[in-house]
Amino acid sequence: MSAWGDDSTTRDAAMGAGVLLLFAVVIGVARWEGDRPPRPPNLVVIVIDTLRADALSSYGHPEATSPELDALARRGVRFDDVLSNASWTRPSFASMLTSLSPRASGIRAERMHVLPEAFVTMPEVLDEAGYVTLGVTANPNINTTFQFDQGFDAYVDSGVRWRWMREEAQEGDLVHGEAPLMPAPEAFERALSLLETHASGEDPVYLQIDVMDVHERGDRRVIDERWWSSFEGHPDDTYLSAVRQVSAEIGAFIEALEARPELRGDTWYVITSDHGEGLRSHPHVRRGRDHGFHVYASQVEVPLIVYRPSRPIEGGRVVEAPVQLLDLMPTLLALARAEGPSVMEGRSLVPLMRGEAVDLPERRVVETWFRGAHAIGVYDDAWAYIEHRRPWDGTNPEELQARGRPMDGARTDRREAHPDVAAELDAHLEAWEEAHPAARPTRMGHAIPAHERAQLRALGYIE
Repeated sequence: MSAWGDDSTTRDAAMGAGVLLLFAVVIGVARWEGDRPPRPPNLVVIVIDTLRADALSSYGHPEATSPELDALARRGVRFDDVLSNASWTRPSFASMLTSLSPRASGIRAERMHVLPEAFVTMPEVLDEAGYVTLGVTANPNINTTFQFDQGFDAYVDSGVRWRWMREEAQEGDLVHGEAPLMPAPEAFERALSLLETHASGEDPVYLQIDVMDVHERGDRRVIDERWWSSFEGHPDDTYLSAVRQVSAEIGAFIEALEARPELRGDTWYVITSDHGEGLRSHPHVRRGRDHGFHVYASQVEVPLIVYRPSRPIEGGRVVEAPVQLLDLMPTLLALARAEGPSVMEGRSLVPLMRGEAVDLPERRVVETWFRGAHAIGVYDDAWAYIEHRRPWDGTNPEELQARGRPMDGARTDRREAHPDVAAELDAHLEAWEEAHPAARPTRMGHAIPAHERAQLRALGYIE
């Protein structure tokens, strides 16, 4: 008696099933051999240096400051509550490119601290995943001398350096003041040239551009005459005119990119900023008009717009969930279907972009060390608890500021009126700092010693 029994019907059925199984396997193999995995999308990240969120019309500014960016938001995803993790460029970019808190990078001093080579950057991951990685910066703070070219196949530095950049100067560099920083049209032209030289259209592209027009709002060599008096009579005339210019230039640039053969296939565009600007929001706080010295809302609330021309969202989607620039790296790696390092602190925002839920931290920490200032704060949906670790005119050592209202240092401190809220956020910050000890800085020209690399690895900052 066979294993199938002596029933001919059973035997015939078994043979038929075997034939069908073999046929299915052959067909499956043929399909697998004939169909390649879908090509990852191109990723274009445009960082508008020094742009606070509320300067854009789509974020509530009453003037028509940014019609082109508003149009992208109406066809894409606009994140309504976005925090930069630092209020000046270099540590903020470090967080964007590593998904680690600013203190993990150890960047505290403009003149000497660089992005450590030990960290795994987003361009490095994308390069390993087969991307052509290209970058252009108009800001000398993230030039190659500060090691922000890690992972890029080609990276164009700002050709103009700050006056204090002596040893870091490259041959042929000009000095800021004697020459203007690269305007957005020139930065975008450089980007198009990189595409033409380094991208063939066969591999996906990661393109990152930092533009400085808003930062350089008072320089008529940067702001074109077409936009110079766009908001004449407004107290923030030059700032808003710069916003208007960069919005128009980004609109034109995206239109040009969409026609480029080097960007064959699907493309995601990400528009954001590394930090904001104080302007008139803190009139009684020393250096309140600037950035870097404080972590008030004007300096850390930034825009984030994601746009995909191939699949526009009619009317756009607004995400109200609290996010941060730490989330940028895991989000872009998810879009690229690339696996990032396990130590990333941020979360992928892709589900939010699809209208789904994501488990996000309710509280976000922001911090700055800048030219003698050190401030750290924790934000939730209603409050910002801020500690000024070094004395600063117009501030209290600890402050509780209401979100959505002016934050004018000691004058608007609500700590005495809401001691329980302040105590709870203070406890959260204390626990966060215990879990995130500050890394030692990496100085220019100095490799990280082996024992410090071991410490960073033990803390989970590197793998």
